[in-house]
Amino acid sequence: MPTRAHAPDRGGGAIETAMVLPLLLIMVFGVVHVAMYHLARQAALSAAQVAVAAERGWGATEGTGPQRAEGYLAGIPPVLRDVEPVEVTRNGNVVEATVTGASISVLPWHTHTVSQTARGPLERVSSS
Repeated sequence: MPTRAHAPDRGGGAIETAMVLPLLLIMVFGVVHVAMYHLARQAALSAAQVAVAAERGWGATEGTGPQRAEGYLAGIPPVLRDVEPVEVTRNGNVVEATVTGASISVLPWHTHTVSQTARGPLERVSSS
């Protein structure tokens, strides 16, 4: 029966795979986790911008912004969880909206709170 030249290395590929695969999986899940965090930040910022756009419009009533922002968040995939009520404040001629929630976590031991704020001037009629 012929002998193999590398007989002592039998099973080495399986051992290498068993050592490298967990690290590779952690890296892949880490990349997905970071991507979900950035997606949640973008969703929160978009909702805050929708709230500001609705609240700052000419003749808009107070409370329009949070309703529009919550409608926006309901219409997109659920990338934010535990969303707090949208805070809209009017300070003089400026409208500010803040959206806060948590990003979806792929890594169970690591969660992120996301808070984004948008500002805009109130629309008003000026005489020239």
